[in-house]
Amino acid sequence: MKRTALKKLSIILLFTCIFVNCVSACGNTGTESVNSPENETTVSETETEAAETEAPVNITDERFDGKEFNIIYMTGGSYGMGNEVDYTFEESQSTVVSEAVYQRNLLTEEKLGITINGTYLDPAQFNNKIVNLVQSGDSTYDAILNYLRYNYQIVIKGVLINISEIDEFCLDNPWWDQGINDNFRFFNEKQFFATGDICIDDDCTGEVMFFNKKMYDDYGLSDPYETVRNGKWTLDTMTANMAGVKADLNGDGKFDKNDRWGYCGGIGVIQEIMVCIGAPSTFLDSDGYPHFAYSNNPESMINVFDAVFNGMIVNPDVAFTEREMGSDYAGVYTMFANDQLLYLTQAIGGLHNMRQNNEDFGILPFPKYNEEQDKYIAMGSFWSSTYALPMTSADPKQAGAILNVMGYYSVDTITEYIIQNIVMVRSTRDEVSEEMLRFAIANKSYDIGLCMELGNYQSTIYGIINKKKNTFVSDMEKIKSKFENDIDKLVSIYKGDE
Repeated sequence: MKRTALKKLSIILLFTCIFVNCVSACGNTGTESVNSPENETTVSETETEAAETEAPVNITDERFDGKEFNIIYMTGGSYGMGNEVDYTFEESQSTVVSEAVYQRNLLTEEKLGITINGTYLDPAQFNNKIVNLVQSGDSTYDAILNYLRYNYQIVIKGVLINISEIDEFCLDNPWWDQGINDNFRFFNEKQFFATGDICIDDDCTGEVMFFNKKMYDDYGLSDPYETVRNGKWTLDTMTANMAGVKADLNGDGKFDKNDRWGYCGGIGVIQEIMVCIGAPSTFLDSDGYPHFAYSNNPESMINVFDAVFNGMIVNPDVAFTEREMGSDYAGVYTMFANDQLLYLTQAIGGLHNMRQNNEDFGILPFPKYNEEQDKYIAMGSFWSSTYALPMTSADPKQAGAILNVMGYYSVDTITEYIIQNIVMVRSTRDEVSEEMLRFAIANKSYDIGLCMELGNYQSTIYGIINKKKNTFVSDMEKIKSKFENDIDKLVSIYKGDE
């Protein structure tokens, strides 16, 4: 495997140590080093260990000379990134992303003797087009690239191939997102889409936590990276840090985007925080069957929501972009750059815009529920781009093998270009934030209920946030029947009963 592919695996290994409370590599907040005799394990040492334990690369040695590999897609363009499938040489010279995609495809084409062709279709037509193509027996397209939520809508129509049965996909390879495999392989045997290094929007649409370094220094807060390493980055720690930060800067007696806050983010982040502190709406049991988490363990869900309600939803130090900021997303970016927000949650794809206005921030994982939670969890989005195979794909085994090779070459092209050129910007010196970003990209979890819009759960949580009244228990009881019915329908669909 190439050097940066090895680096990716070593970073995952490193953060496996960090995120289970082991003291590991050293970094700084931009003002003070945290190197110490106790912190003797370095990134390079861990990288050496990774090299010694690295799994062998699992890609095909076969060639498919003359093959035209046709991908139809609707994704791409989030945060101005551009499409993630196909560019000509001339087009590849225009942006960093186009160059990365072009190089990935060129390496794949040269190895396999194929030509990769991408066909864009407007999102409004996409799902119906795929269904109609399959039902008519049209085998023009070997693979489709679609958003996770929309690919699920095609699964319902019964027109996608179960890729878990295609060994050539090699879904256990590290360039495939194991969070998708873990959360969307039903009954331990049925999975219809996959993502990973091969895609862009799966990374760019995921969210992370940002902190303002200057404000951390101004308020004398403990080193955030050390807090993470020690397993003490929790919801309580975050709320304690926010206390005392809020201020009416213009003295007009009201709080809005002209003032200083402890935190701001979109309303949807509350569901994401719940996932990251161990309370997703839905989970798969050991047999791969989905369940409504509230029905299975209501006490745990209630305790977690109470903590989020008090720590975030009604916390006077917290603002929501849609609620207090009038959905002025650009204005929130400006507030963070102007040292008016201690914390901000935003999609990874928005990082390059933030870097243009402000270099003085770092990246953290979402906090844990408490110190007893065994690891930090990163959040994947239902807007992740995912590959699937239509039932009319001419040779599914060959298609799986080709996508697997594309994924392999994407580690050193797509992912690295995103991190170095778009997200982090090469001038940044905050190496620990870069490593935390790599952890978030490589260790995403997904909430089935949110991704598949089960049981009105998402809109119900939105309602509680807007009302600022904790009706969680009564609301969960109200939607419980619908949620469980939606799960039963999902099970029937995946089993092929419908």
